[in-house]
Amino acid sequence: MKDISIRVTLTLILNVAGGYVLYNLWQWYLVPLGIVDISLIQSIGIRLIFGFLTDKIPRKQEEAIDKIYAVSYSISSYILVLAFGYFWKMFLWYLKKQEIRSSRGRQWISF
Repeated sequence: MKDISIRVTLTLILNVAGGYVLYNLWQWYLVPLGIVDISLIQSIGIRLIFGFLTDKIPRKQEEAIDKIYAVSYSISSYILVLAFGYFWKMFLWYLKKQEIRSSRGRQWISF
């Protein structure tokens, strides 16, 4: 029973974290293109749907070390994707800012 409650809790945490990452990436990249805005709850639902469709069935019983590794890998990959997405967003913002400055007649960018 304890193992089931731990699995449910970890699944809930990982799906909420994945939905949060999806929500931020959607807001940063898709909404400016004119695609409809989604809420955090909707992004968690999308994460659950794609998780269900791409879930792999384990072939053998997992050990505790494998579970810890899988959870830590998932969380670290979410953090890395969110960080990379944020830095890419800032880079695009910087390029747009430089484009506005150079269109005013000043030469801020030299290639």
